[in-house]
Amino acid sequence: MLKYRRIYELDDELYDFHLRQKQYYLLEGTVPTKEYIIEQMDNPEGFDEKDHYIKKIYYNEKMVALIDYQIGYRFSMKHDNSCLWIGLFLVDESWQRKGIGKEIMEFMIDEYKETCSTVQLACIK
Repeated sequence: MLKYRRIYELDDELYDFHLRQKQYYLLEGTVPTKEYIIEQMDNPEGFDEKDHYIKKIYYNEKMVALIDYQIGYRFSMKHDNSCLWIGLFLVDESWQRKGIGKEIMEFMIDEYKETCSTVQLACIK
């Protein structure tokens, strides 16, 4: 069973997690410095931080994924309280292709099905 823990700031465990995601950062063309990660953790400008969530996801006490999402944000930068925007979703490279990503997405959809009719997921082109 996966466990979710909301966080508010960068810690060593989260930083180490980002450093292990080599393929993601190659695609993004970015080096995951502490400063870069902290900047990316900010909620979108003009949006309430109470609706911004960053959660570490654990399996057997091991951090296996990270999800960063905002309720009420739409890619077009419009406020839309029925939209759930997932700005970052990373499953640790060593845990990919094991059904964890699917389980997390199903959990998110189920968790917000009463309040959000639209889910948008950011991606790297």
